Amino acid sequence: MAAFGFTKPLNRIVVQPGEARLIIPYKTGVGTVRPGFFVKRGADDNTVILTAASADRTLGVVGMAGADGGNVYYMPATLTATYNSGDEVPVLSGGGFSAMVWHDTSSETVTLGDNVMLSALVPGAVCKATLLTIPAGGTAVTSGSATPTIMGADPSFQVVGQALETLSFAGTAGWLTIKLTI
Repeated sequence: MAAFGFTKPLNRIVVQPGEARLIIPYKTGVGTVRPGFFVKRGADDNTVILTAASADRTLGVVGMAGADGGNVYYMPATLTATYNSGDEVPVLSGGGFSAMVWHDTSSETVTLGDNVMLSALVPGAVCKATLLTIPAGGTAVTSGSATPTIMGADPSFQVVGQALETLSFAGTAGWLTIKLTI
């Protein structure tokens, strides 16, 4: 990250502001909303909730819950603390800005430039986007009745950014700096 001219901030999410749009005031709905996690609209237009782990990774993400720019009265004391139900949450979107987001518990290495998408394991978190592939030794599809095996993520899952650092996650969650694309 030092090669890009910035360092990870202390108790903040936004690394490099760019074109971040702050959308407030949203209130937290049901569930646990933390800075650095992706959110969607709740039961009404004034609330946000975490994106579900697998069921709605294809639905519209409003943005990322931030810790920056919101009402300091509601800001969690640390980045691992949650907003209380009914708190105002700064929601950041617009793409083109760099921020720290929460990576899920999958064991993988995310490399600088990799696309990241919403996680199937941890609501609101991200994981490395995988490509659809035909397994080695697979049979070529030559007719309309063939049913090939395809491995990888559903292409309809929403890519939310690109990694700005290379990190290995060995089954533990952690912070990853990305450039947001949503």
